[in-house]
Amino acid sequence: MRKNKLLLGIGLAAVVCVAIYQYVNYQAAKIIGQQIDYINQSYAEMASAGLMPGLSLSYQRIKANYWQDDYRIEGVQVDVAAVGVLAEVAQLQVRGFEPGTLADNGQVSIVGLKLSDGMQVFLPPELAKLAKGLFINTDYQYHYSGKSGNLRLTQQLYIGEGFSVNFQLQMQKMQRFWQFAKQWTAMDAEAQQVFSQSDAYSQQLTQALTEGLVAEGQLNIVNGGFLQALYQALRQTEQTAQVEALKGQLEQFLTQHPSLPSAISQPLLVFLADPRALTFQFKLEQPLSFVQLQQGEWPEQVQSAEQMLEFGNMLLLVNPE
Repeated sequence: MRKNKLLLGIGLAAVVCVAIYQYVNYQAAKIIGQQIDYINQSYAEMASAGLMPGLSLSYQRIKANYWQDDYRIEGVQVDVAAVGVLAEVAQLQVRGFEPGTLADNGQVSIVGLKLSDGMQVFLPPELAKLAKGLFINTDYQYHYSGKSGNLRLTQQLYIGEGFSVNFQLQMQKMQRFWQFAKQWTAMDAEAQQVFSQSDAYSQQLTQALTEGLVAEGQLNIVNGGFLQALYQALRQTEQTAQVEALKGQLEQFLTQHPSLPSAISQPLLVFLADPRALTFQFKLEQPLSFVQLQQGEWPEQVQSAEQMLEFGNMLLLVNPE
């Protein structure tokens, strides 16, 4: 009898745990759905005020795993008023999301983004042919260290199997910016929308970035034929003359610009002629603020483009064998 009672108690406890697990996940999914509702409401209000076209988001289902900070929105569609479905996304995945707070680590992945079939008919035939069946996948990650104030951003973009871009940026002294971001995250979606359109938002964001420093970064591009296919498709459009002239204008700029070092211009000329792979990386000897970079304020010892390359430990590689 005691054994049966023990088994019954264990069974009831398991049922309760499963029920709690499912309920918390349900509530988490509900919160995400409410966020999307707020976004759609904000879009509608801005459209009625003439600030943007009528835009709305819809989805088929939300899968939430609160315990693993894993949330997936499937079957997303972007609708434009009087036009129809503009784009479709097979799945939007968010990790590190905590309602009302900002996690130190986060990830957003977009899987299977494509232009809707209805929109492809508005493209020139060659571009429509290129876009048909072409999916875009992107993955964005961030990591913030409250102890050091360092913030690392990483992003990967894949266009079909023929093109990819990987980007990474390392920043320092981002405590003030992170505090601003946490305060903004604590607002509900409606308050966020109102605040983001105010002058105070721009002022506070600028102030939050004044202490931030850019330290190092890297950009990788791999082209498996997509750029060539895009170029050929653009040549078949009404803007053929402009497309034909663009490459020549870029080559002329790279060969004749007086302040452009050959260590930059020559690899770029090679990539224009044969775009297969490009890697650009830098690591500043002395991290610079966003304001300095925006205004082009380099240290006093940097007086030439060559010194800028040396100060930034900049390296540009194209089509490595």
